Amino acid sequence: MLEAGRRLVVRGLMHTKPAHVAQTPEQGTNIGTGYVLIAPSTDPGWIPLFLHAAAVVNVAGMMDKISNHMSVTVDGDRGVVEIVRSS
Repeated sequence: MLEAGRRLVVRGLMHTKPAHVAQTPEQGTNIGTGYVLIAPSTDPGWIPLFLHAAAVVNVAGMMDKISNHMSVTVDGDRGVVEIVRSS
């Protein structure tokens, strides 16, 4: 279990989906919908990716622990990101 931190948590959100890791918004194009977006930080340039993501995680250290296509659960009530399965 990975502590997501408490900076910003959307309550009631819980999704288990494949992860997509992106350093820049351009790395998130043409990846479909329903993924958990893992990003180092976000700004308005990321908004088009938010529209298709099931959840967004931008917490220091997550980029080193999660890679593309890993199945992860994001639990917004607890502020936790959990790797369910590595691909």
